[in-house]
Amino acid sequence: MFNQNALQCKAKSKMSGIRCKNAAVSGYKVCRMHGANKKDPGGAPKGNKHARKYGSYIAEILKKDIWIFEKFYDTLHQDFDLNNSTDKMATELACMYFVKIIQAQREGDIPSADTHDRMCRLQLKDLKATKSAREGEVVTLKTSPAEWAANLLSQSEEKTKKDK
Repeated sequence: MFNQNALQCKAKSKMSGIRCKNAAVSGYKVCRMHGANKKDPGGAPKGNKHARKYGSYIAEILKKDIWIFEKFYDTLHQDFDLNNSTDKMATELACMYFVKIIQAQREGDIPSADTHDRMCRLQLKDLKATKSAREGEVVTLKTSPAEWAANLLSQSEEKTKKDK
């Protein structure tokens, strides 16, 4: 039965824009169908990594491997003239995926390393395509992506041995 004294739910349909006809749960502005639940107040559970603020995930990943990110970025910057935000974004994503490749390999997680490798290559492909479109010619690189990766992997292994 509809409670005459209850407030109407404030939720609206995304498609039609019509307001929900249900009564709001006491203490909430919405009905139980739109998120009011007395047992669960909502939000992410405590300790959930997905509830982090923007940038904290990246900071954790790069905590001990920032040097790999920076070295890869510098190497890419030598081969590519990064003159717009899409170039920089593709470069930073490629660098982040490369760091994750190294970390996955350290942990012996080959499926993750393969996934991150694919993502890194896609970013490098995009970077090469934008350079080719901008310059209107076939892109010739001073260093191949395989040479970047091999060089950084060997440096990572050396650094790991020194740290132990």
